Amino acid sequence: MKLFETAGRINRAPYIGYTIGMNVLSVILFIVLIIVLIPFMPADGEFDDIDAAAFESAAVLAICAVMVLYFILTTILYVTLSIQRLHDLEKDGMFVLLAFVPTVNFIFWLYLCIMKGTDGPNQYGEDPLGN
Repeated sequence: MKLFETAGRINRAPYIGYTIGMNVLSVILFIVLIIVLIPFMPADGEFDDIDAAAFESAAVLAICAVMVLYFILTTILYVTLSIQRLHDLEKDGMFVLLAFVPTVNFIFWLYLCIMKGTDGPNQYGEDPLGN
């Protein structure tokens, strides 16, 4: 299985594992980043030393850049995994756009987690379960 490619198929178990794992990792990263950012926040809302303010701003900016990069990568990974899962259901990858519609995205994720893929090879590749 190739994680950042849209070709091929993926069955339910790895899809569920990867998507839940990404969400757990995202929550852990978010909590760690909040803990790291708390000391950089001035209690009174004003910085006393201009050099300290510049350093703290750079540190906060770097941490936020890492967070944004992480979320971009996980979004790309989620999209590619969802397209592979749609291929296992013999659906076009364009249905992945449903993942970006509020409320519908959760129903879409449940659909991808619950529905059994097509048995045997289909137009998108061999059966990932080898049936």
